[in-house]
Amino acid sequence: MRATVAALLIAIVPSLAGCADAERPAVETVVGHFYDAYDRRDGPAACALLSPAARHAVEQSTGVSCGRGLLQEHLPRPGQVSRTRVYGDQAQVRLGGDTAFLAKFPGGWRVVAAGCSAQPDRPYDCEVEAG
Repeated sequence: MRATVAALLIAIVPSLAGCADAERPAVETVVGHFYDAYDRRDGPAACALLSPAARHAVEQSTGVSCGRGLLQEHLPRPGQVSRTRVYGDQAQVRLGGDTAFLAKFPGGWRVVAAGCSAQPDRPYDCEVEAG
């Protein structure tokens, strides 16, 4: 499922960064668990860490359950976290081989886009994202 992520975090006021430092560990933990589950080929566990809209988008694009459909996506090996930015209830995690975007929901942080790569002068191009 190739799509582009709109400038998800660009317009958010950077002054929220001080408050966001406390959220970084939780954001990075969710991203780590998501990629660990994907690497273990545990689709249901990885899908449980996606936002509802991202799960629905995977099901719509693949025609099967999120757990099966997500494993049809070709996510890059993420590597180590190189930078995490949290802006209120939105976050971006840059990894050695990938970029993921997250949003905070009542049940905690969830991945809204993964397998994302920056495009010059364009929004990110993502393998998995909320539609």
